[in-house]
Amino acid sequence: MDCLVVIDMQVNFEAANLHWLVKKVVAKVKKYRKSNQPILLVQYVNCVGPLGDYVGDIVEALNGYENVYYIDKKYDDGGREIDSFLRKKKLKSQIKRFEVCGVNTDACVLETLISMYSRFRNIPIFVALDCCNSLFGKESAIKSLRRAIKSYGCSSIKLRLNSFRQRRKIAVA
Repeated sequence: MDCLVVIDMQVNFEAANLHWLVKKVVAKVKKYRKSNQPILLVQYVNCVGPLGDYVGDIVEALNGYENVYYIDKKYDDGGREIDSFLRKKKLKSQIKRFEVCGVNTDACVLETLISMYSRFRNIPIFVALDCCNSLFGKESAIKSLRRAIKSYGCSSIKLRLNSFRQRRKIAVA
């Protein structure tokens, strides 16, 4: 099964509140919901709790869905928490492909991707670039993500501008 990982689409993150981004993430969420695939909402927390709720349109799209899971993380990297959660729920062996989206691409998304790469070596990881953003803008986020993935040698992480069905890849250069 495929698994959607949505990172930090919380109201307190400026980059998560743009209409175009929320619309695309909601569409992605609805696609996974329709096929009853797991959705992991990874959220940044600090000593007082989550740094804002998930953006309302995303929560509304998931209302009543039983295959959605909130995962708290205390640092930019949420890979450890994702791995721990999937092991605990006995889902890790069932995941055939991850699709990742969210904010901020040059921090939390990047750190989580690198961690996921080391923890899930045999599972392809795709980044839905059209569903990602950063404080510095989408183009800056894409460039920094490309550079970092290349420098870390994470060759199995694929960057895509659109959905799995269209298969349009961006070369990591």
